[in-house]
Amino acid sequence: MKKRILSILLTLCMTLCLTPISVFAEEVGAEGSAAIQLGADPLSVLSKNVNTATAPTVYFGQNQENKPAAWRVIGYDGSGVTSSKGDITLLAAGAMGVIPFVDTILNNEYAPSNLKATIDALAEKLTTEENTAVKKRTLTSGSYNGENTDCVAGGQVDNAVFWPLSTAEAFAVNQDLRIADPEHPSWASSYWWLRSPGYSDHDAATVNGDGSVVYSGNAISSWWCVRPAFNLNSSSVLFTSAAVGGKPDGGLTPISKYTGNEWKLTLKDSNRNFAVTETTVSGDPVTLHYTGATAGINEYISVILADNSGAQYYGRVAQPTAENGTVEIKIPSGLAPGSYTLKVFSEQCNDDKKTDYASDFVDIDLTVGYQEQFTLTPGGRYYFDLSAMNIPGKVNGRLPDSTLHYVPFTYAGTIEAYKLTS
Repeated sequence: MKKRILSILLTLCMTLCLTPISVFAEEVGAEGSAAIQLGADPLSVLSKNVNTATAPTVYFGQNQENKPAAWRVIGYDGSGVTSSKGDITLLAAGAMGVIPFVDTILNNEYAPSNLKATIDALAEKLTTEENTAVKKRTLTSGSYNGENTDCVAGGQVDNAVFWPLSTAEAFAVNQDLRIADPEHPSWASSYWWLRSPGYSDHDAATVNGDGSVVYSGNAISSWWCVRPAFNLNSSSVLFTSAAVGGKPDGGLTPISKYTGNEWKLTLKDSNRNFAVTETTVSGDPVTLHYTGATAGINEYISVILADNSGAQYYGRVAQPTAENGTVEIKIPSGLAPGSYTLKVFSEQCNDDKKTDYASDFVDIDLTVGYQEQFTLTPGGRYYFDLSAMNIPGKVNGRLPDSTLHYVPFTYAGTIEAYKLTS
């Protein structure tokens, strides 16, 4: 009988030592959480509800007021509007200025137009990395063809960064998305120019405030809105994050499910040559030796901790002051034993709704083992939460909490456990 009791006690001791259990009081998690999208397709969140009233919004570049510019996804990876494989087509969420199609010329040619000059000025506000991520386009020359017009009048335009939709493209856009200013459909802020010519040399196609496409009878001297579009090369994007608060400052923070619809991008910066010496690590904290970090304002060494199901934690773990050095990464407490991947990278984090830039990920294998979780004082009273342990048998009626949520014990010191072999 004594041997049986001793066996039970030893089993319980080993269970308490080797199983991650919470001690009262439980540590409260950090406020907020990260909201990023990472995986086989880091842009999959942008493929949902493409070209519908609930299409995702992406912030990229600046509008006419030098504020973060909002765009709606109308094409993705060959589906939707004017999109091909590997591209994402985005249309300005609203007006980016109100102008006449032309200032001084007397015809509807696009190349010398005020509309092109205004759109080009918006493209010039892009950073070098943003401009590189945009797939340039040729706007072909042609003639009026009613609702099927898919050209510009006059000479063709090469290497267009931003561009207005054609008549044919506008018809392919969901009508809800064609409405630029739903609250004021009769205002000039809800009428916008297309690049296609109208029936005569003195008119051009437009979209009305109710979303209807008008392809004849619009004088090029009228003051309507600028609403450009562009194609984004999806291979230039490292990952996406919530447009507001998606990347909290500090150490590794749990990644939560983001239910919003507004996103910002983290673009690959080919000029960053960040590297880490280690390939495998274990323990807590983890120390890494790095080279090629970028120092300066808003520059960080960042980490994404991932398991087989994807990214679980994100953190800006250090702000480097030199190109080469070491960084210490605190592994989240309570992380289940097993194998993980640390994706370490050099990152420039800008404000909400502004594009971020980063190096490629450096993947490091992380092994998390069973470790002592707490520093306990011999003779002190503590509480275990055993409610999730599924311990068989009848609960001791003298315990203060029969749910096994708060089970008191007095710590007597380290227990040496041994395994009996054959």
